[in-house]
Amino acid sequence: MSNFAKFVKLFRENPYAAASLVKAFLRGSVNILYYKCVNPRVVIKQPFFVYEKFEVSGPGRVCIDANCSIFPSVFRGVSIITLTPQAEVRIGNYCSFGGMMIRCQREVEIGDRAMAGYSLIQDTLFTEDLNLCENNYGQNAQTDSGVKIGKNVWIGAHSCILQNTRIGDDSVISLGAVCRNMEVKDYHLASGNPCRHSLPIARIVQYRGASK
Repeated sequence: MSNFAKFVKLFRENPYAAASLVKAFLRGSVNILYYKCVNPRVVIKQPFFVYEKFEVSGPGRVCIDANCSIFPSVFRGVSIITLTPQAEVRIGNYCSFGGMMIRCQREVEIGDRAMAGYSLIQDTLFTEDLNLCENNYGQNAQTDSGVKIGKNVWIGAHSCILQNTRIGDDSVISLGAVCRNMEVKDYHLASGNPCRHSLPIARIVQYRGASK
């Protein structure tokens, strides 16, 4: 079924949802045009659906693939801040974010079909006197490695993914988890503050099935 046919079906079944989708598409198109004119280092592919506030600031590069959505949450919108001209944020297609902040000094990569509640992704730690003014991005930031998040990852609300973290495909970061200097393997669940280890989701599902 084509996208147009899906939209017609949605319009017939739920006109309000269809109108909301059109509004988000138009708002996303305005954002694409705005950053194309104001900051060509921000590249966003169509279609881009913006239901809530979205903003990008800083001197680095931001690339967002097609079919991504910005949804409302308790904490409004999505904010992406690059701290140095060398910083690069890459987001795959079909990602859905309901309130999130990304702070990038070096590299933050998020794979396709990732989903996040209100959360923080940050590839550096800051000194207390870090001044994030326009002419002073990253001058006092520590040097840390980046963050890489795989495909089809679910990032729970109030979680923090910090520097030198690798998250495998099809994994889950639980509510309130803090991940730093660690690797979460494919199809694993990471939880805890701080998160020390991750558990295979298959083992958790098997245990729950056996306990019934």
